[in-house]
Amino acid sequence: MFEVNQIVVHQEFGLCIIKDIEYISENGNKYFIIRPLKDLLMKILVPKDYISTVCRKLVNKDECINLLGEYSNINDNYNENNKKRKEENNCLLRTGRILDLLRVIKSLNKLFKDKIAANRPIGIIDSTIYNEAKNKLFQEVGYVFDIHDKEKIKEYVEEQLREKIRD
Repeated sequence: MFEVNQIVVHQEFGLCIIKDIEYISENGNKYFIIRPLKDLLMKILVPKDYISTVCRKLVNKDECINLLGEYSNINDNYNENNKKRKEENNCLLRTGRILDLLRVIKSLNKLFKDKIAANRPIGIIDSTIYNEAKNKLFQEVGYVFDIHDKEKIKEYVEEQLREKIRD
């Protein structure tokens, strides 16, 4: 399923390249050696038997377009409880799946609009989670469509979603 030189999406580090498979004699296991594209000096060892629990294949262009097209069908409800909302959104972030990232973005967009309308401050935790979801989404979409400029990626995503993404 996974091969050397394949680009994958790691649940925590985003886009990574599988550089090698290494056997470690101390425990007798094989490990994938992966490196995040944003920091190729970092080395992450993932047990071969567990790679599919922390990594997934990169989507292709058609899958990406279809997933972005689902945005309008995503419910924009959010949990009013700050702690529960944080837990829910962090769970979605960890999957790294485009649809889950879009869920986070859409619900927090709604939360931000509601807070602005009520003249209430936007919390730093919500902003941080929102930015992380955006960054993960933009990283994968940019890679899939070979777009390197973050502003151009944002424009492309907004065009597909037909909604502005907060800066």
